[in-house]
Amino acid sequence: MELVQINEVGDMEHFGEETIPLTLTEKKDRWATCSSCSRKTCHEVIEGMCTHARIGDYESWDKFLIIRCKGCENLSFLKEHTLIMDDCTTDKNGRIIDGYESTQSIYPDPAALTKIQFMDDVEMLPQIVASIYKETCSTKSSGKYILTGAGLRAIVEAICLEKETKGEYLEDKIDNLAVKGIISTDQAKYLHGLRFMGNRALHKILAYSESEIRNAFEIVEHMLKAVYVIPAKAENLPFSKPENV
Repeated sequence: MELVQINEVGDMEHFGEETIPLTLTEKKDRWATCSSCSRKTCHEVIEGMCTHARIGDYESWDKFLIIRCKGCENLSFLKEHTLIMDDCTTDKNGRIIDGYESTQSIYPDPAALTKIQFMDDVEMLPQIVASIYKETCSTKSSGKYILTGAGLRAIVEAICLEKETKGEYLEDKIDNLAVKGIISTDQAKYLHGLRFMGNRALHKILAYSESEIRNAFEIVEHMLKAVYVIPAKAENLPFSKPENV
């Protein structure tokens, strides 16, 4: 259990229920589990505030922090909650050793994210596509199938945006993916199917079944591999490079 320094939280009677800016000491680096690295790393505090309230015989302190991983630079939101009893025990240096409890919550929740299964070679996707794909996977993992249906449509939108296909509507952009030879006409039909699912989710507030969402993800991941992963891997094969004869 981490020791709490009384003089770091200040004069409790004076502060009352005010919102208090963080001190330089409270802005020190913190160790927290990074939702991107999926392990405990050192984070710097970008910004934050502290609130205080009295609850019976306790003083309640909450710190709300925006933190950045010093490894991958991923941003997270951290809440540190501390309850201190009026008759807490301190050591000779003024640090509380008994009569308090401290908890830490981080968002996105790393424990929840570790359960999400991404497709193989997801790191080979363009950033704009990978970002919406991962968010949709997260939504699917939490069982929010209406938003997942909308996310599937957004993945198709991201592919069209990244490939710079023209068209006033998504339907036209998908057809132009086939015209440009990026996908086949049959694959365009599959993307239109995902577009329809997203439209129904958004406009009719329709939640799909788990099996329907699972099948849709198999299709979208197959498309992502066909459009991005396989061509990238093919470029690294010997036959893709011309030989000097």
